[in-house]
Amino acid sequence: MLRDLVARHTGRLAPDVTALVEIASERGLSKGEALLEAGEEAQVAGIVLEGVIGEFYVGIDGKRKAKWLASEGDVVGSMEDLVRKGPARATIRSLTPSVVLCLPYAKLRSLTTNDLAWAGFFITVMEHLYRQKSEREYTLLMLDAEDRYRWFQKHHGHIEAMVAQEIVASYLGVTPVHLSRVRRTLGAA
Repeated sequence: MLRDLVARHTGRLAPDVTALVEIASERGLSKGEALLEAGEEAQVAGIVLEGVIGEFYVGIDGKRKAKWLASEGDVVGSMEDLVRKGPARATIRSLTPSVVLCLPYAKLRSLTTNDLAWAGFFITVMEHLYRQKSEREYTLLMLDAEDRYRWFQKHHGHIEAMVAQEIVASYLGVTPVHLSRVRRTLGAA
């Protein structure tokens, strides 16, 4: 999977993945286990090898808001917290039993400063993440609940049955009751 990710995000300058393999480690997570807790310093980005991972903001009332959902092949890690440094704002939890290929962010960044091919890889991955996050932001700001749910089904429908309805609702910016109504209206219930 690591070779596929690198190949997908590189053009003619394909770096030797050995350097990435040397810093990577697999981490198994049980359902509910944290990859990152709010308040900790974010140090790791990763690739989901198996399962579903959720990135959340947790309010002072303890309620969590789904910021991002990642499944097999997706990059996971709070880029905001990795770049900003200091206490993380996000919490990242496994929503199913999962396996993540973890990459220490500081070592990943050092690869990019020493090798033009790795710098190109890093830029294309960041551009890909930016497009995904921008599309998510657009759906939240510009689409109604039914269209957001259609978007979710198109992009994340394969994980819907694996995660709690409250998480899907939070990801879509609606209540679980409203999500049920939307699903009934669209004949998805």
